[in-house]
Amino acid sequence: MNEENALDSALSSFVASITEIFPNLSWGRFLAAVGIIVVVIVLLVILRQLMRLFATALAKWGKSSKSFENQFRVAYNIIRVILIVVAVLTIMQVFGINVSAIVAGLGIASVIVGLVLQETLRDIVMSIRIVMDGYFRVGDVIRFNDIEGEVISMSSQTTMVRDLANGDIHAIGNHNFTHVTKVSDVRFIDIGLSYEDDPERIAEVLTKTCKSIAALDKVRKCEFKGLQEFGSSAVVYRILLRVNPLDYLEYVRKAKGIIRKSLLEAGLEIPYGQLDIHVSQDDQIAVLQSE
Repeated sequence: MNEENALDSALSSFVASITEIFPNLSWGRFLAAVGIIVVVIVLLVILRQLMRLFATALAKWGKSSKSFENQFRVAYNIIRVILIVVAVLTIMQVFGINVSAIVAGLGIASVIVGLVLQETLRDIVMSIRIVMDGYFRVGDVIRFNDIEGEVISMSSQTTMVRDLANGDIHAIGNHNFTHVTKVSDVRFIDIGLSYEDDPERIAEVLTKTCKSIAALDKVRKCEFKGLQEFGSSAVVYRILLRVNPLDYLEYVRKAKGIIRKSLLEAGLEIPYGQLDIHVSQDDQIAVLQSE
């Protein structure tokens, strides 16, 4: 009997303390709060399922990568925090608590946090744009300012790029990618030859040379495109080379070696820049007198 009285006393004290904290508490308000919590949970479950479906769709398109999972996780966490904050404020309003001061305080706090984390927030927003708009993904070769390299990893704030020229790894904040180029597999090799050489002979030699280059491993295509421009001391011809951007430096060097060898065997000379100096008769007399 004493135990039952103690239990009743404890429950009465608990109810009294809850009533003191929430003077407007009633079953109707309590059920409304529970309903808000249930709605938030359902929305979060639906959101997670939608993100999984989107990830599956990306996988079918061949665009799935670890970076996309990271971006989905970041987006989900941001939306979850927003929903939870809104739900808490709504529940407090249901219980009769004045949330105006809290909202005003949150507004000031959000401004302060926004100023402090401005760069971070810009990185996150831009990372979502990169993923959603398909700017690039891990494994692509991009050109950004003076850097041309392979994207080796992506996060919500930083993209890591390995420079193709020297292997340096650059960490680039995502908010910097306002203009970036996704490099294709097309490269052009321009060759300057003498004006005196027969154009038909040049076309024949370079067409045969392109076949030799196309036989190289990893070269997707090599084609003689023809005359490109008339230079000051040479006629410039163009060759199109298609090779994986990750391998282009190596294979451009190999292609140029084959081109040079073919031109030497065909007796075609690569001209070099020449400078003609015209000396007046007065200048010649002045030089002779000085000697």
